[in-house]
Amino acid sequence: MKVEFRKNIIHFKEIESTNSVALACIKDKSVQEHVVIITDFQKNGAGQREKSWESERGMNLLMSVILTPNIVLKEQFQLVIFTSLVICDLLNEIQLKDVKIKWPNDILIRDKKVAGILIQNKVKSDKISHSVIGVGLNVNQMVFKEYSPKATSIFSELSKEINLNKIRDKLLYFMEKRYDEIKNGKNLMKEYQKNLYLKGQKSYFLIDGKKVVGIIKSVTSSGKLIVEIDERGEKEFFLNEIKFLF
Repeated sequence: MKVEFRKNIIHFKEIESTNSVALACIKDKSVQEHVVIITDFQKNGAGQREKSWESERGMNLLMSVILTPNIVLKEQFQLVIFTSLVICDLLNEIQLKDVKIKWPNDILIRDKKVAGILIQNKVKSDKISHSVIGVGLNVNQMVFKEYSPKATSIFSELSKEINLNKIRDKLLYFMEKRYDEIKNGKNLMKEYQKNLYLKGQKSYFLIDGKKVVGIIKSVTSSGKLIVEIDERGEKEFFLNEIKFLF
């Protein structure tokens, strides 16, 4: 049966975070799978590496989707690939240029961050029983604090205000399409690699407190970044072991 996320939307004016509400729903078994939690404002929105997610009230798309992927824990990076490509599908559909995935799951437009993803899983034995896919997409916000990389929004790139409900439905359409693909066994890694930011280019990174030049070669199936670093050859890195320098 085809999943239809657009039929299962729960909207809030204000909550702590969409991910926290989704996780609470799973804990008390108050909703089924494929439910979408959306809010106008998060009091405590979270990003990767325990960072907060900045968003003005009613200006951006803040949502979490509850899935029951039933995949083994070692394949959890497939959820990162899936969600990253869903956002790329959306941005390409509305004709934004130079859309890339900054490893592992930030989405950039012309070197500026437009979206972030936070995935939190519930595990039973060695399988992911539930997954909460959190997405923050900058839509109509114009002014941001200073970040590295710099932040942008769809409004900033297209110079026109975007209807949040329409952009939400477009995103969920692509999520339905991609989820159907992975449920049918399609491997999305090639597409993820094709869209990888700075792949094959000499770039600056911070490794062990030192600025180094490296070339991104690939990403492993478990989600580690493979970088070629001068005489050291190719090395694999976890998220907390390497930092992009802009």
